[in-house]
Amino acid sequence: MSSTSFLSDAAGLTRRLSHDSPRLAMIVAMLCVVGVLLGFGSNATTWFGTVLSEPPQPAESLPLAALPFALAVTTARVVAWFAISFLCALAGAALVFGREKPGQVSLALLEIVQAVPIPAFMILILPVCFGTHGWLAGHAIAGEVLIGAPAFAALTFPMMGAAIRAHQDVPPHLVLAVRSFGLRAWPRFWRLYAPFGLPAVVRNIARAMPNVWLGLTFAEVYAGMKGLPLPPGLGGYAVSSIRENASVAFTLTLLAMGCLVMVTDLVIVRPMKKWGQRFDRNASARSSSPLLFGDIPLVGRMLTDASRLLRIIGNLPLGPPPRATVLDDPEETPRIIALVIPALLGVSGLLACAASPEGLPDPDELLRAGFLGIGELLTLLVPLGVCSIALLPIAVALKCWADPILPILRFLTLFPAVLLFPLVIALVGPESFLSPLMFVGLPFFLAFHLLVGVRDFPRNLREVARAYRIRGWLRWKTILLPGLAQSWLSGVHRAFFWSWNAIIAADMTLWGTHISEHGLIGRSIIDATSKGDMAQASLGVMVMTLLAIGSEVLIWRPLGLYVRRRTAGQVADLP
Repeated sequence: MSSTSFLSDAAGLTRRLSHDSPRLAMIVAMLCVVGVLLGFGSNATTWFGTVLSEPPQPAESLPLAALPFALAVTTARVVAWFAISFLCALAGAALVFGREKPGQVSLALLEIVQAVPIPAFMILILPVCFGTHGWLAGHAIAGEVLIGAPAFAALTFPMMGAAIRAHQDVPPHLVLAVRSFGLRAWPRFWRLYAPFGLPAVVRNIARAMPNVWLGLTFAEVYAGMKGLPLPPGLGGYAVSSIRENASVAFTLTLLAMGCLVMVTDLVIVRPMKKWGQRFDRNASARSSSPLLFGDIPLVGRMLTDASRLLRIIGNLPLGPPPRATVLDDPEETPRIIALVIPALLGVSGLLACAASPEGLPDPDELLRAGFLGIGELLTLLVPLGVCSIALLPIAVALKCWADPILPILRFLTLFPAVLLFPLVIALVGPESFLSPLMFVGLPFFLAFHLLVGVRDFPRNLREVARAYRIRGWLRWKTILLPGLAQSWLSGVHRAFFWSWNAIIAADMTLWGTHISEHGLIGRSIIDATSKGDMAQASLGVMVMTLLAIGSEVLIWRPLGLYVRRRTAGQVADLP
């Protein structure tokens, strides 16, 4: 083969890879995640030893005086992991800033990783922290890493993905100018990276907080149930009070958690969200209102001084002096190395799984896990349909009460439903096949978005119905359902994925000294983890991840297109 034909073939391959890069990046990302899950799970016992080789002793009952300490522990964990996640999200997004192909691969990886159930991150990291030969075994930091792993994953990955997407929208001439003039690292960060990346990051914090509270509380509850040697947070205190049937202590735990959720939302989440809206050109005028407590003289002065200090820091001449160079436009051809590294990780994971004593999963194991996952999927889709039919007329009837009810529903979406599961089990019975998700968590997300849609219902549609006296089923079919379609879709989409994240926690609900027996794939993962069978646990996590991706492709995206087509061009972008 001549050198000319070889170069032409290479150029053709490069063009094809560039044309199919998003699809190829998604395939490579899925291969990477599946390979890493299977390879890690099948070798976890070999690498890190058995987890908790000695049966844990039941934790001693905690007195009522220990509740303030538990509240302080949970507060410290939330604040610490919030700061760590924020910095890691910025650092991770900065690594691929201005690089097209690494950015596409990173987004594909983040999309797959976000489909992994949040509690699974704690289950997967358990051997690393508490295996007999674990990397962190015997260290005090091991327990905090285990507790914070789900919250870190729930917060870091969405923020990092939002920052990378925002950077892809940076005008190319700005990126070229920065590279041409060789600006210092700090001015480049402050003048180009921060204005595009930080607002996108903080806008996603509020959306990620329900999963953060779910992951952190589940980890504390799990540690309390297994008697892990960790400082008890509110989740661990709730486990102690449930075992002792201490209703007063459990009620105070719920109140303390509710106060912590509200304070975090008011002091951290909402001010950051308002700050991010200052950079949004499409933000409404009311979004430019001062930050929370900004009208208080002392606090307002502190905020003003902090903003001035940030401007001074942003203008510091840090780094080497700028040096102008002439650059052409960045290459549009893909960098194959960005695809090769995750592909090699996935293949290495599959080879490690095949070489392990467990070997690759048998077809029977795959089928069993697949059927359990599909059954669990149906147990969510059916209640979603039932709740939609039941809540739609209720939301329409409560239109006049939307403003006072919406803050309550928002709080219920933030509150970790893991702490409410025991109350549901007490109501329906510990042997019931009904999941607690049907009663708490799942309906709250759907009701919140439906009520928002009813409150913001298009006025012209209401006027049409009133002018033409459209009533009954015709009013629902031609006016109400099309007008509420987008709100319903947003609510049912968020409710489904939050519930999919909470399945493992819902299938391991403590009531007294017993664990409720219900659930399918989530129960299988918990049972495998309790037996030290990390291969089966990782297989269940992999199946849940693939089913989440499959439901997004086969259910929610087509449903969004259908809603957009049936509602005369309304935008149906899924959250």
